[in-house]
Amino acid sequence: MTKKKSTVNENANGEIPISRRSWLKALGVGTSVITFGSGTATSTSDGYGEGGYGEGGYGDSTDSLTVTTDGASDVGETSVTLDGSLTDLGGASSADVSFEYRKTGVSTWSTTATQTLSSTGSFSASLPGLSDGVDYEFRAVASASDGDTDTGSTNNFTTIEHSVVVSTDSTTDIGETTATLTGSLIDLGNASSADVSFEYRDASASDWTSTSVQTLSSTGSFSASLSNLDDGVDYEFRAVASASDGDSDTGSITGFTTVEPTVNVWTDKATDVGGTSATLNGSVTDLGNASSAEVSFEYRETGSSSWTTTSTQSLSSTGSFSETVTSLTSGTDYEFRAVALASDGDTDTGSSVTFTTTTIANDPVIERFSVSEAGSPNPHAEITVVWDVADADGDLASVEIDVSDSDGTVQNVTWTLSGTTASDTDSFKIKHGGGKVYDVTLRVQDSAGNAVSDTKSVSS
Repeated sequence: MTKKKSTVNENANGEIPISRRSWLKALGVGTSVITFGSGTATSTSDGYGEGGYGEGGYGDSTDSLTVTTDGASDVGETSVTLDGSLTDLGGASSADVSFEYRKTGVSTWSTTATQTLSSTGSFSASLPGLSDGVDYEFRAVASASDGDTDTGSTNNFTTIEHSVVVSTDSTTDIGETTATLTGSLIDLGNASSADVSFEYRDASASDWTSTSVQTLSSTGSFSASLSNLDDGVDYEFRAVASASDGDSDTGSITGFTTVEPTVNVWTDKATDVGGTSATLNGSVTDLGNASSAEVSFEYRETGSSSWTTTSTQSLSSTGSFSETVTSLTSGTDYEFRAVALASDGDTDTGSSVTFTTTTIANDPVIERFSVSEAGSPNPHAEITVVWDVADADGDLASVEIDVSDSDGTVQNVTWTLSGTTASDTDSFKIKHGGGKVYDVTLRVQDSAGNAVSDTKSVSS
């Protein structure tokens, strides 16, 4: 630290004038004798030293301009902020402060712009346009308004080197034993090119395996495809870059997991679909790592909430399998799916496939048919017919009743029907028909033309 020394002028007699302040100081030290010799003032107990205003006395001022060099902040590749403090103005009213800086090893200093401070405190200066990766030194300087100057100690900083930058990106096309690694060369730094590659390993391993090197002369993405990996295993990888100027960078570590082979089952089409039965078909296309798999089918009427499960078959190799189901309802929509449970615990369910059972043309049936006559002795015949008919297909069309004697039909009536069942009680009165035998025929027909009939005789 360089300080400007204060001076004291002698009078014409070669004596140093003593001020009132100095006189009081002298009186206050407790000495009994103060001698003013030729330019001297003596005291034995105040520490001002012999010689009055000469050296060791009031000749050196205790207040002087003081500046300190603080640190460097916001250090970048080409910029920095220099910090300093004006800790004492001495007897001056203000001081001009600045910084001197240079590359380490260079003989000449560069100076920042001057700032004028009228009180003590910190100050700073921002420097742009520096060289990256270079050692610099700097110092704070101050020049007071009364002519005093001071220079702080020399401090150092190093700008950040502009270097190659690489990032680890995502993994694509992950298979059971394959994967594609991707990365990006973000910055070449000061280099003209960079060699890039990937390092990868089993997540539980300690050693890395490297992919082949690619040379890039500009920033951008790059990738590498891996094969011969183990299935169902956790891996980790990172991108690495080595620039032509010797700089290097390594991206963050990213993980991926290869696909584990598992049992795979397909639902195939139903075959031999009839009115009440069908054959369900499926295929096991992969056993994964298992030695065998239990396979079966689940089926239900479309829209139903619960499944019916067929018996289980055991397969020790891939291939097709089938199961015939019965007791289905004709003309009904069904859905089914193949399911598999592998010996290693893996499971799979195929997609649902639909089929419709065929419609069976059922003949209508006569469930009840009775004929009676009133039997009273009168010249007329009074015949009563009671009947119930049904059709499983639900397509009843008509019921016909024919009453005839030995001469032929005496009465005939037909009713149009619909649905699954029908019933009625009908009466037939034949004038002067007493004393004869009548044949009553009931005939029922469905919309498909299928018909059944029955005949009963009654005497009047």
